[in-house]
Amino acid sequence: MKIIDWYILKRFLVTFLFTLLILIPIAIAIDISEKIDNFLEHADLGFYQVVDEYYKNFTIYYANTFMPLALFIAVILFTSKLSNNTEIIAITNAKVSFTRFLYPYFIGATLITVMSLLMNHFVVPNSSKTRKKFEKEYIDNNKKKMN
Repeated sequence: MKIIDWYILKRFLVTFLFTLLILIPIAIAIDISEKIDNFLEHADLGFYQVVDEYYKNFTIYYANTFMPLALFIAVILFTSKLSNNTEIIAITNAKVSFTRFLYPYFIGATLITVMSLLMNHFVVPNSSKTRKKFEKEYIDNNKKKMN
C-alpha cells in the first residue's frame, strides 16, 4: 500500500470511530431517560452496578448494531471532507483510477465487517445474557407490578 492509501484508511477509520462514538451516547441518553424510574425504584441497585451490568453490555450491543449506520455516515463525511479539501481532484489528476482510489475504502470496510462479525458471534451473545438478566431482574419486574 502506498502512503496515500494509509492516509485515506487511517482518516476513514478515525471518522468511523468518531461517528460511532457520537451515536452511542445518544442511545445511552435515550435509554437512561426511559429507564431512570425503574433504576430509582430499587434501593439495593447502585450506580456502579447499573453501569457495570447494564450499560457496559448495552454499549457493546448497540455499538455492534450501529456499526453499519456509522460506516455509511463515515463514508459520506470522510468523502465529502476529501472533496472539500480538493484531495479527490489531486488524486484523479495523478491518473489514479477510481477503483484504485476506493481500495482503502474496501480495506476499511472489510476490517469493520470482520470486527462486526467477530463481535456478533462471540462478544455480543455473552454480553446480551448479562444485559437481559439485569433487565429481567430490575426493569421488566416493574412492568409486571404496574399491570
